[in-house]
Amino acid sequence: MIRVRTNPLRLERVTKDIAKDIEASKKRAMTRTVLAGVEIIENRTAQGKGIRGAFKSYSKSWANVRRDLGLETSKVTLEFGYERKAATESNGSVNISSVKERYVKRPSMLAALQGKVVNRHVGEIFFSRADAAKRAAMVNEKRKFFGFSRDEQKQLASVYFSGIKIKDRRR
Repeated sequence: MIRVRTNPLRLERVTKDIAKDIEASKKRAMTRTVLAGVEIIENRTAQGKGIRGAFKSYSKSWANVRRDLGLETSKVTLEFGYERKAATESNGSVNISSVKERYVKRPSMLAALQGKVVNRHVGEIFFSRADAAKRAAMVNEKRKFFGFSRDEQKQLASVYFSGIKIKDRRR
């Protein structure tokens, strides 16, 4: 016959070690989760999709402008990056003949998408430039892209929990 015994003090130490390991790995797990969240938003918008499916198509007038600029019009990617030049004459009109001269290229809105870890339990995804944040707020009213669907939330939870590591302390 073989007797198996456990040492209660050893079990208590093991549970404390596991709790320390979990606490120590939370910040790294949150960092990975925030980066995955940024990646989800970027990849989804590049496919022309928002939180609730495909983006609403461009208006006919804006689609014509994009076509004249040589940009894609079949799907909305939120990487338009052009704005109309300000009026230069006293009557408020711009005296420019071609569409390419009427619009000026601006920095990409999604290039300003950043993520940071606030603490072990909270991460933030935000726009690092004020102009990009303002543009994102306007675009998000018509084409919801800044957020996550339930499936994406589950995916982020999976990333977080896979980042929680427990060291093997067996002897």
